[in-house]
Amino acid sequence: MTGAAFFLKVSCSGGASWLLRIQHEGKRRDIGLGSAKLVTLASARAKAAEARKATREDGRDLVAEKRKAKAGSVASGSCPDLLRNTQGPVV
Repeated sequence: MTGAAFFLKVSCSGGASWLLRIQHEGKRRDIGLGSAKLVTLASARAKAAEARKATREDGRDLVAEKRKAKAGSVASGSCPDLLRNTQGPVV
């Protein structure tokens, strides 16, 4: 891992979030660590240290893992099942 950066990203609308930028297998990865309103600087630093360790020592791609977990939770039910669960009785 090279080129790790930890910073506060401020949007034009005024929202701010903590980000960690790392490289994993030659690809740049930006890992969101949380909103600056909800996550303190000390907590964001601790999360960044954990993410660096997971990437460096364990060789994990945290962004890919998060995407896979998110896709798995969305695809847990079939489309008709999801529609059935959100609609009222069929007349």
